[in-house]
Amino acid sequence: GGLRISEVAGLRLGEIGATGWSLSLDGHSTKGGRAREVPLIDEARPFFQELRSAGERPGSDYVFRDRKGLPRELQRWINRACRELGIEHSRVHDFRAAYANQLYERLMATGATDRQAQREVASALGHGRVDVLRHYLKPK
Repeated sequence: GGLRISEVAGLRLGEIGATGWSLSLDGHSTKGGRAREVPLIDEARPFFQELRSAGERPGSDYVFRDRKGLPRELQRWINRACRELGIEHSRVHDFRAAYANQLYERLMATGATDRQAQREVASALGHGRVDVLRHYLKPK
């Protein structure tokens, strides 16, 4: 979904759309506290639907119980999964970039202009400026 580690750690069940089409981050865990809508790519929807179902339990609004230790633990999980899959070391930022590129390609395939697609991708990543995308999008 292109989320930052802090956004994953602070993800609340109510922020995951029931249909799995998008995440509605309310700003409590986003950089700068700005709320944003994050459209999900087709492959991510079942994962987030399952995450929402698995997380539904009394007494907690959060998907993950230990939000403070999660960023460190999440990076360990990513490192282990990459080792097991034979993928060179990957950072969470690499996953954000992959999300950005997939979303951009999907938007372009549905008829968006380059500028429209860039604006939507920047917004989904939580960036106010399109020029930041040079760190995410592969050159054409």
